[in-house]
Amino acid sequence: MDFWTRLFGVTYTPRKPPAKPVVTSQDRLTRFQTALADVERLCSNKRDLAREKSTLAELQKLIEKLAQIIREETRASIPHPCVAWALKKAIFVTVNRAAAVSFHEGCIHAAITLMAALVDSEEDSFLTNTSFAKSLMRLVTRIINAGDVLLSIETETFILELLFTISAKIRLQPEILPSWFTVTARAEPREKGTTTKDDFPLCYILVDRIYHDGRIGDFARTGLLYIFEATGKSTALETWIVESSDVCTLMASGLGALYSQLSRELSILYPDAVLPATLALSDYTTTQPQARAESAFSERHIAHMTTFLSYLAFWQDILDHCKSDEVRQSLLDHFQVLFLQQLLYPSILESSDTDKGSSVAVLSYLTAILESLEHPVLTDSIMSFLLAVEEPSLPQSQEDIDSSVELKRRQSLLELSVASGLDEAVEPVLFNLSRGRVTMHSPR
Repeated sequence: MDFWTRLFGVTYTPRKPPAKPVVTSQDRLTRFQTALADVERLCSNKRDLAREKSTLAELQKLIEKLAQIIREETRASIPHPCVAWALKKAIFVTVNRAAAVSFHEGCIHAAITLMAALVDSEEDSFLTNTSFAKSLMRLVTRIINAGDVLLSIETETFILELLFTISAKIRLQPEILPSWFTVTARAEPREKGTTTKDDFPLCYILVDRIYHDGRIGDFARTGLLYIFEATGKSTALETWIVESSDVCTLMASGLGALYSQLSRELSILYPDAVLPATLALSDYTTTQPQARAESAFSERHIAHMTTFLSYLAFWQDILDHCKSDEVRQSLLDHFQVLFLQQLLYPSILESSDTDKGSSVAVLSYLTAILESLEHPVLTDSIMSFLLAVEEPSLPQSQEDIDSSVELKRRQSLLELSVASGLDEAVEPVLFNLSRGRVTMHSPR
């Protein structure tokens, strides 16, 4: 290049790329209003089955365009007129209704993308808007719980990620909880067995998915941890969980269901390929396992055991994060009634030394449970019940005795015990030969 410059005496100046036009907030608002008008036009048109596929594809692109504009404006400097316009026109009502009735996964994914963009906007907080909360929960409940649409794992994960984000914001900003959780006033007393899912649908959606694998289960479990953590800052939420909801019942029943998946008879005979060196060099002889007994080294048993122990670890996390003593005690009560008294202890009683397999299974499960426990209260609850150790009665003030939450918790526990038929059940105290708290005394 220097040679040609000296030869012709011409200075070469490279062309600068054309500058991108500056996008102002008014330009974004115009684009946003145009896209929103097109969405409203498509939603108001009469449904035509012949053109429905193309119409839904166009609707998906328009909703994605709205979400993209909101994202662009959130990253830009103030003012943010598109966010204010979206709140003023309540576009979430139109978009969510269209996505719900479309039964089109693309439109549903685009609508959730737009809702996530609105949640992340900080100026006009949609999280404190009751209409926004009801519209979003109505959409999520319909497409997830109704089963009318077969969603892909990616879309369902995206939905749970949004619910997790909302739960995290509720944890950090307790003032937004009333928009997502409202106790419905009822003229007549609630019948036994009825639940109040409509009061807090976000919580129940998370509870229903805490058993899932992958990111769906991770988002659901972490989001539920944040909900329980918020009980320490909301008396209404604390009272609702203890008195009106069946969240504690579902938690304990889920643990019992995972325990019931474990094999009733278990064989701990090592396969020849994985025989430990200590046994291989000894006079150990391999025997034939019983036909009904499942091997402790089978992939099926290991998978079920891993799932059960991971959910037990989640229980410990719940007790650690729960900031309400009443809710924590209600969880422990349901754990004792629905898991210890109905499943774990009866399985110990039904195990027999004659068939060998059942006793091996129960002792293996009990050992794994005790080895995995790190929460002292949960450990004390199991050992106190199995050993029939009476807990020392602590003096309570009259205010604690007269507390409506405490009285309701005791009443719910009594009803749960009666419904489970525990009055006629055999308890560990029947086999306790000691009249005191211990059976042996060591000399000093």
